[in-house]
Amino acid sequence: MTEPEELTRMHQTLNYHYPRTYLNAWAQGVRTDWAEFLDRLFLAEVPAHLGDGDGDGVVLDMGAGPSICNIIAASRWSSRIYLAELLEGNRKEITKYLNSEEDAWNWQPYFDFQGILELTPDTGSIEKRVKKSVAGVIECNLATEEVFPEGALNEEVDVLICSLVFDVVCTDPSNLEVVMTRALTCLKQDGLMVVQGSLGEERYCVGSAVFPVLNIDQKTLLEVFENLSLEVIKWETTVRLSTHYFTVLKRK
Repeated sequence: MTEPEELTRMHQTLNYHYPRTYLNAWAQGVRTDWAEFLDRLFLAEVPAHLGDGDGDGVVLDMGAGPSICNIIAASRWSSRIYLAELLEGNRKEITKYLNSEEDAWNWQPYFDFQGILELTPDTGSIEKRVKKSVAGVIECNLATEEVFPEGALNEEVDVLICSLVFDVVCTDPSNLEVVMTRALTCLKQDGLMVVQGSLGEERYCVGSAVFPVLNIDQKTLLEVFENLSLEVIKWETTVRLSTHYFTVLKRK
């Protein structure tokens, strides 16, 4: 069993090597099933549970990595979005993009696909909306009791996105309960937690680096949700090279 603290240290050793290696490995193409899921979510389930919000609802993408892909659809509903990430190198990569620096990652394929979902060819306006919606890029660490440095996040959030995060910070169900409990501390009582994870996975690679991941089946995962008094209000699975689940949770 690999503890969250050890997994965190493993990722920190790749701090400044990680961002571009990760993006080259995993962000070259749009994960269309996840993008479509998020778009439907912020058009339907989120307004149904939390109201239209008029842009005032707060969204947090926890463990964002060096990526902005999880918040593109979220910006349709919220103009107050935080991206939280452990590694400084990843936070700097996001900031480079937000500042339109010359060597920033090209997210245009993601905006092109979002344009298809929104039935608009004006992807430039989508990109402007996304950049304008970002309220902050902040540090987080799920391996510690206090997830955020003091003063980094001064409000609870309405929607908490955790995409392929819990899988890489713990490797067993008991520690999954611990890190999910920590994540939930920043979510409003009636808020929604949106999770993407993998089922039956053992490892993942970033370049030549190999990391252990949470190897869990659906039955055990749902037991964890039950132990945390979380209700599943939406569940989908998708199979590519591995099986991923997309779910929306709320407190009972």
